[in-house]
Amino acid sequence: MKTSEIYAKYQIPSVLRNHMYRVAAVARILVQSLKHEIQLDIDLVTKAMLLHDMGNIIKSPIANDVLYTEEERKELRRVEEFIKSYGDNEHTVTMAIAHELNVPEKVLYILENIGSSRLHLTVDLDDLYIKLCSYSDFRVAPTGIVSVEERFDEVIRRYAGSQHALADVEKTEKKKQLALVLEKQIQEVCNISLNEIDIKKVEQVAKELEGYEM
Repeated sequence: MKTSEIYAKYQIPSVLRNHMYRVAAVARILVQSLKHEIQLDIDLVTKAMLLHDMGNIIKSPIANDVLYTEEERKELRRVEEFIKSYGDNEHTVTMAIAHELNVPEKVLYILENIGSSRLHLTVDLDDLYIKLCSYSDFRVAPTGIVSVEERFDEVIRRYAGSQHALADVEKTEKKKQLALVLEKQIQEVCNISLNEIDIKKVEQVAKELEGYEM
């Protein structure tokens, strides 16, 4: 099944689709920029990143619904039914969908071990799949490609006043510092400057991913 068909099946809003396309694009750029002695399976990385935020559909109403079109806001009213089917935790939902799609075990492993809540573990891991995939997500905000600092500052603004864990400014600031450590680790294994990753390069890759076979 093509990625665009999967997003349609699970009624993923365009802003969330674009985010996952872009994160997958960043990840692909990074894999292709690794030093020659380092090799990762670009297909596994791509599949993981195209699915990494599927469960965020259940928290969409929290995350500033000004980002959504009127038609998408209508779709979000069906989130309650979605929660009944898959659960009320976005990570649990993502994993349930990934299992439903029968993706490779390594993809499940990546999805299980990435995310800002695991950054304190990620920076000490030897697994470059986890490091690279986690970092890719920290470069993409709803508005496009940003720096790590901008990404976490945007998260703080977006969740301000909500009950979500990311609304805790102190904890999110600590995550930002860990993400900056992770960025240095990624830079050490790449042949390009991470500052060179911009929206133009990412969009060129992202456009090709709508037809990506999962």
